[in-house]
Amino acid sequence: MTNKEILDKFIQELKDGSQSSNYNITGDIAEGGMGKVYHAEDKPIGRKVALKILHDNLQKEDDSCIQFIEEARITGQLEHSNIVPVHTIDVNEKEQLYFTMKFVDGDSLLTIVDQLKNENSDYINYYSQFMLLRIFRKVCDAVSYAHSKGIVHRDIKPENIMIGDYGEVQLMDWGIAKFINDVESRSMKRSESNNALETQEGVIKGSPAYMSPEQARGEIEAFDTRSDIFLLGATLYHMMTLSPPYYEKEVTDMVTKAETCDFPPPNEKAPDRQIPDELSDIILKAMHPEKDKRYQRVNDLTKAIDELMSGQIMSTKKTYGIGTDIIKHGDTGNEAYVIIEGEVEVYKQFAGKKTVFTRLHAGDVFGEMAAITDTLRSASIVAIKETTCLVITPETLTEQLKKMPPWLEKIVTALSNRLRSMDNLAHPMLISDCTFEVCNQLKLIMMCYGAINSENHLEHNLSDVIYEISNNLKIPEERVRPVLAGLVEINLADIDDYLNISIPNWHLFSDFVEFCKDAPRLSTTSTRNISTIDIHKVYTDGESVIHRHSRLAPNQKMPPLKTMKPLKDAISGEESTEYKKSFRTKLQELMDYAAKSESLNQSMFNNRISRQVFNPSEAPKISTKFKIK
Repeated sequence: MTNKEILDKFIQELKDGSQSSNYNITGDIAEGGMGKVYHAEDKPIGRKVALKILHDNLQKEDDSCIQFIEEARITGQLEHSNIVPVHTIDVNEKEQLYFTMKFVDGDSLLTIVDQLKNENSDYINYYSQFMLLRIFRKVCDAVSYAHSKGIVHRDIKPENIMIGDYGEVQLMDWGIAKFINDVESRSMKRSESNNALETQEGVIKGSPAYMSPEQARGEIEAFDTRSDIFLLGATLYHMMTLSPPYYEKEVTDMVTKAETCDFPPPNEKAPDRQIPDELSDIILKAMHPEKDKRYQRVNDLTKAIDELMSGQIMSTKKTYGIGTDIIKHGDTGNEAYVIIEGEVEVYKQFAGKKTVFTRLHAGDVFGEMAAITDTLRSASIVAIKETTCLVITPETLTEQLKKMPPWLEKIVTALSNRLRSMDNLAHPMLISDCTFEVCNQLKLIMMCYGAINSENHLEHNLSDVIYEISNNLKIPEERVRPVLAGLVEINLADIDDYLNISIPNWHLFSDFVEFCKDAPRLSTTSTRNISTIDIHKVYTDGESVIHRHSRLAPNQKMPPLKTMKPLKDAISGEESTEYKKSFRTKLQELMDYAAKSESLNQSMFNNRISRQVFNPSEAPKISTKFKIK
C-alpha cells in the first residue's frame, strides 16, 4: 500500500470511532513547525489535557500527516515517568488530525534557563547547579528508556523539556523521533525558519543550535543513539552556560559550525558560572565530533553525572611549586583545597615574625571555612614541597551541602561561622611564641610558692608549676612543658629525681626573664642606652622568703635587708657575667628547643638531666625527665 492508502484507511478508522466531541479547547499553549498545542478539557473525565493539531497547510501533505501520526504512536509506546503520555489520536469535525497528551503545568527548561540568565533571584535560589543536574539526570533516564525500545528522539533541547510545578520532568515533542532502523524519506522541503532554537525539517532534521555534526551534514542514516547523546550534551551545555553551543544570526552559519563542532568549552564560554572542569569534560565527551569517542550509551553518561553529583569527581587540579603562596592571610579568595600530594605550611605573621601553626600533607583540607562563610583568609599557606591540590569552588561546595538535609546544612554552616569567630579571637599565646610569658610565670610562682631546698635554691613541684602556669595563662600544658625543659637545657633551671623544679641562680634567671621581655624590641646589632637597672634580690631567714625588685641608676646600690640573708647563688659573679653576654643566644636556643620539643610531642622529665653545654649546631633533644601522661 502507498502512504496515501495507509493514511486514508487510518483516518477513516478514526472517523468511525471519533471522540473529538469529548474535548473542549480552552486556550493556546505553544506552536511549532508541525502543529499547534492547545489547552483543552477532557469533558467525560473532567481533566486538563494538551491537544496538538497538525497545521492546516500540512493536513493535506501525506508525509506530514504520517509523521504526525508516528509522533503520537511513538510517544504513546514510551510508557515512562519522564516521557509525556499520549491519551488519544483522532480527527475533529474539520477532519484535522490531532492527539491529546498529559498537560504539564510548569515551565519549559528553556524558560528556566532564560530566567537564570536574566538573574531572576527566585529562579537562582531554587535552580542551583545541583538541581539542574538532577533535572538533566531524569531527561537521561527518558532517553535511555527510548533507546531500549529502539527509538531515537533527534530533537532533545531545553525547549522540549517541561518541569512541572511539583518537580515532574517530562521530555516532550517526539515529532521527528524515529525507530533506528527505519528508512526515512528525503523528499520533504527544508524549513525556511531562521529561528536558531526551532526544529528544522527536510534533509536536515533538528535544532541548529544543538545539532550533532552528522545531523548538520544531513546524514540521516548515520543518526543513532550516540547522536542523541550529543544532543544531551548540547542540552547540558545550555543548562550550565545559559547559552546554546551554536548561536548565530543566520541558521546557515550555525549549521556550518555544527558540522565541525565549532563551539568553546563550557567552562570557557561562561567562566562566571564556575562550571567544574570535570563537568565541562563530561559535556565535551558527550559532544565529541566523532561518535566513537562519545559516551557509547546514555547509561555511561549518567554514570559520569552520578559520580560528579556524589562527590566522587572533584574539582580542578592545580600544582604549586616550592615556596609558592597558595593562600595569603587577609585575602578574599574563597576556594577550598584538598592536598593530593606534597606538603604545605600554615603560618601567620605577628609583628613581623613568622609563626608556623602546622604542616599539612596528602589528604588534608584547607581553606574550607572561607569557602563556606565567604570571609577573609585567616592564615597563609605556602607549599614547602611541590604540591598538587584539588581546588573546590564555593559553588561546588555549596552544591554538596545542598545534598544534605536542610537542618544539617545549616549546622555545618553555623559551626563554620562559629569556628571563624573563634579563630579571629585566637589566644595570642596559642598562635605565637610564649617563652617570656612562661618564664615570667615561673618566676612569680617561685616567689609566691617556692621553698628553699638543701642547696639553698628556690624549688617547687614540677607538676604543680606546669598546672599553675597553664591555668594562669589559659594555654595547654603542652605549651608550658617544652619551655621548662628548655630552661634546664640552658642551665637556668634544674629538675631533681622527685620531679621538683629549682632555680640554681636566681639573679641570673631574673635577668634572663627581663631580657626575654625586651628581646623582641632589640636589634641584634644595636645597644640600649642604660638609664636604669632592674635588680632582683631574694632574701631568707631560714623559713620565709622575700623578693626585692628595685629599679636603680647604674651608680646606685640596693641597700641590704636587715636580719635577712640573701640566698646564695650557685655560680660566681664572673661566670654570671659571662653567661649574661650570651643571653641572646640562650634565648634563641630556648625558643628553638621549645619549638622542636613541642613538634615532637614528648613532654615531661623522668630522669635527671646532666649539665652540659647546649650545642646549637645539633637539633635540640627532648629532655629525658619529661613524663608522658
